[in-house]
Amino acid sequence: MPGALWHIRFFRDGQPEEYSVVLRADGGLHSVHHDVAEAAAGASLSKEDALVKAQDFLATRKGINLSQWTLVEATSEKKPHRLDHKLIWQEKQPLDDPQGATADTADHAFARMQLAVVGDEVTSYRTFIKIPDEWRRKHEEQSVARTILGYLPLLFVAGLQ
Repeated sequence: MPGALWHIRFFRDGQPEEYSVVLRADGGLHSVHHDVAEAAAGASLSKEDALVKAQDFLATRKGINLSQWTLVEATSEKKPHRLDHKLIWQEKQPLDDPQGATADTADHAFARMQLAVVGDEVTSYRTFIKIPDEWRRKHEEQSVARTILGYLPLLFVAGLQ
């Protein structure tokens, strides 16, 4: 999982089509994205055909062994002249439990990867970490409480003046 990435965009003013290149901190290629206009023409692959195209991309272009991953989300979106698909895989082994001792996946962080198949082209690939919802809620509550407590002394001092 990369920690920091460089994002470079290639586009022409007024045109919706755009390419983005994402580089790792060491300068190595992380991914290439191709954004196309919503009304652009393209193929309308079935979800199964889009999945085959994405699996081939991951195996040949990224060298990923999908036997260690599980498809957790597959959505399709009808555009005016094509059908687009978003596919998300999750690594079977949690990042925070290398022994796999706990069976409840909701309590663990997992590596994930997402691909978009626009028409019949894999147009984007990204990796990210799925943080447990309970952990996120606790930290958001703590952040709000810390912010309020951080401003209380300032408000108190301002009130005295």
